[in-house]
Amino acid sequence: MPRFTGMYMNDAFHATNQIPQRAVTEGLICLYCPFDPTDGGSSERYSFSTKYAATTASGQINANAYLIGYQLQLYNNFDGFVTFPPPIGDQFVQQDRRKIYGGNISYSLPGDLFGFEAKNTIGFQTRTDDIHIDLAETTGRVVRFTVRDDHVIESSAGIYLENRVQWAEKFRTMTGLREDLYYGSDASTLPANSGTIVQAITSPKGNLIFGPWDQTEYYLSVGQGFHSNDLRGALTNVDALATEINFMQGNPTIVTQGETPLLTKATGYEVGARSEPLPNLKLEGALFVLNLASEATFNGDEAVTTPGRPSQRKGIELTGSYKPLSWLRLDGDFAATHARFANGDDGTADT
Repeated sequence: MPRFTGMYMNDAFHATNQIPQRAVTEGLICLYCPFDPTDGGSSERYSFSTKYAATTASGQINANAYLIGYQLQLYNNFDGFVTFPPPIGDQFVQQDRRKIYGGNISYSLPGDLFGFEAKNTIGFQTRTDDIHIDLAETTGRVVRFTVRDDHVIESSAGIYLENRVQWAEKFRTMTGLREDLYYGSDASTLPANSGTIVQAITSPKGNLIFGPWDQTEYYLSVGQGFHSNDLRGALTNVDALATEINFMQGNPTIVTQGETPLLTKATGYEVGARSEPLPNLKLEGALFVLNLASEATFNGDEAVTTPGRPSQRKGIELTGSYKPLSWLRLDGDFAATHARFANGDDGTADT
């Protein structure tokens, strides 16, 4: 039987944001006063989703589809009067209006591999983001000029295969392969920052699971995935805000900007254990290493994405769940991560 879910949220807010210590100590504003009383914003989100599952004579089908609508309007003045003197000020507005459509379907088929019990799954996922996003300089929420206004379409489609084999009573494997294809287009106020891009990426994964012994099993995982960056950064050639300020000051110089990769490959390694030492008590622990090919950063104040150097994260994660009563469950989590750039601080960006 299909299931349907709908949700809606709407809110508005005022924000103090960060304020200068000097402004407080000199009595210009109080400790809990906003630097700019017109800072704040509003947000709205709604979603509709449906799920379907069915078991056939040969396998199982799982499918879902969803629609999400979202808007955010955010006014901020972090800098005060660094770029523009009084009474203009440095307030800006970020507006994001988008529709998201997507879904996935998978089919699982039990079988055997070399005489061992196996299960194979093939699946397909897709998602499309239709986004209108803009950045403008404002004073008291009144727009002075638009820095950039973009209509972004980003679509992705991925197909994956998963294989599970029970090789022995206390040993099984899970392997998978995924292929993703991304398409993006950006119609920007600056023609130099408009265009289209297509990129594909392959992600293999594998898991070895041992046990259980004394209600505890152990696993070793390795795999590749990816992180998708802001599509505008992958197509941007001109720093819109810096160029606009130059023009306002009578300087016709166009400030160029380097493009960032749309997809950044990640490689992860993990070893861990899962245990149920007592009834209704579940414990999990893992050590992991994650290598990211590039750390891209997005500056929302200027709508600029900057490519960065590769990085490595090492860490530990511990989780616990205990249900002492039928109506009560206690959950706890602990995580510690050591994150560093992988090639040291050489003062250059790795693209």
